[in-house]
Amino acid sequence: MSGFGLDLVLWLQANLGFLTPLMQALSFLGTTEFLLLLGLTTYWCIDVRIGIRLGLLLVTGAALGGILKLAFHMPRPYWYDARVGPLAAEPTYGMPSIHALYSWAIAPWLGGILRHRWGLAAGILLALGISLSRLVLGVHFPGDVAAGFAAGLATLSAVFFGVRHLVPWLRRAGFPFQCLTALAASGILVALQGVILAGIEPLPDPASWAENAARIAPIFPRNPNHLVSLAGLAAGMGIGLAGMHRRARFDAGGPLEKRILRFLLGFSVTLFLWGGLSILWNEPAQPGALVLRYIRYGLVGLWTAFGAPWIFLRWNLARRAEESTG
Repeated sequence: MSGFGLDLVLWLQANLGFLTPLMQALSFLGTTEFLLLLGLTTYWCIDVRIGIRLGLLLVTGAALGGILKLAFHMPRPYWYDARVGPLAAEPTYGMPSIHALYSWAIAPWLGGILRHRWGLAAGILLALGISLSRLVLGVHFPGDVAAGFAAGLATLSAVFFGVRHLVPWLRRAGFPFQCLTALAASGILVALQGVILAGIEPLPDPASWAENAARIAPIFPRNPNHLVSLAGLAAGMGIGLAGMHRRARFDAGGPLEKRILRFLLGFSVTLFLWGGLSILWNEPAQPGALVLRYIRYGLVGLWTAFGAPWIFLRWNLARRAEESTG
């Protein structure tokens, strides 16, 4: 299946190459970094419920996409054929497109929340634009984007099924069980990655993939860091959300100056935990490095979901919410 749709990618690059800056801008809107920033801003400063759902969509989508990438272990166009211009650098396998997954799971839903006729249409157009950008930039085949579309819809369905049916059950089960569930889900993700990596170990990637990709940046498609980081983040977020509902339910509204202060405080600590601890711990190239990475991202999830709201309430930067959120 490798190379299917290559002619379309080459045609798009030849005929739409002048749109490269626009394609790069659209592609940025589908990155994990941008969507995490959007999710945190929404959760802390706009609407807690919507922010929680954004976080769940991101974590679930990243987990599904990351596992599928390893399972399929398919190349990207610019890895596969040197005729494809490397207009963006991506170190992971290609199928499915995480950008397409995120865009189809999030953009139409957010557009629909606006409750205007043009909202849903704008969300669909944005998702189409992000998906197209991945082809023009030479980082995905059409099949990758189609798989991302399907995985995005599956992510959206799974998250809202869980919010409607599983979350009420978890709340009745109590705080300790909620924490154990978050840790168990995190552990399953790490274990599943280990099983898949062991299964594909006898199947080395063609050397030409790394050689072609080196035109722009090295690739590390079997690096376990991404999913270990995600597992830690999921555990921290899960425990943090359980703690927030128990001890720190807050209202994300209020005066503009308090919203700005909440964002600045929350984001500065997040940056320290994410980037500062990596420098302090220096994560040596040994098995313990994955444990440190897991803990670091777990602290990020715990802070963003619970620590920051708890501080907001204690420092009078937010009002306590009277009704349940999430």
